[in-house]
Amino acid sequence: MKSPDQSTVVLFPGMGADARMFDGLREEFPRLVVPDWPDVDDRPSLRAFAGRVAERLSAAGLASPEMVLGGASFGGMVALEVAKIVKPRAVVLIGSCRHPSAIPRRLAWLEWLCRPIPTSLLDHLKFLGRAGDHGLGPMDDSHRRLLAEMMRDVPMRFVAWSSRAIFEWPGCPDPGVSVLHVHGRLDGMILSSRVVPDVWIDGAGHVPSMTHPADVGAIIRRACRLDP
Repeated sequence: MKSPDQSTVVLFPGMGADARMFDGLREEFPRLVVPDWPDVDDRPSLRAFAGRVAERLSAAGLASPEMVLGGASFGGMVALEVAKIVKPRAVVLIGSCRHPSAIPRRLAWLEWLCRPIPTSLLDHLKFLGRAGDHGLGPMDDSHRRLLAEMMRDVPMRFVAWSSRAIFEWPGCPDPGVSVLHVHGRLDGMILSSRVVPDVWIDGAGHVPSMTHPADVGAIIRRACRLDP
């Protein structure tokens, strides 16, 4: 069995974020990989999108029974679907869920109301990011600035597609591999009252990989030590 610092860990970011949300984990996991997302111009389902991601992981030589796969929020949902295909050692959900029923109804209504708005206008306003900010939970100013920077850099067509894809997703209660779930007790985007994680992080909101990297690293280490 490989030690955590020798294990390949593949993590997917949330819909309005990128690889920078996992910067606090890189020292502990030097083989951490955060792949770029495939294009979504044809608006695939979340499950079909995950199939493309799985193909890319296989083509890059990353898919193996020893890989630990995980993701934050939307990225965790994708990781569950990818795991059904590539069968990693384990999946780590970071502030994520196995079914969209864990997401507040107000966000479903917001997504529906934004559908008629052209993505070019949404890209200019970055409305979705600001509207959901209060649900992210406690964090310091540096984290808020980084989240704002990442949101500015993510094309709004991707945010609009992923928002819709999440609410049309049937969920994935069992990907066929071990799942370890870490969740912030103050998460207002994926409600703590609607998930049953393996580890709660007191004082954490929706982005624990940024605000509490040591706690997230601990559960990734647990995943690395599981038998493939």
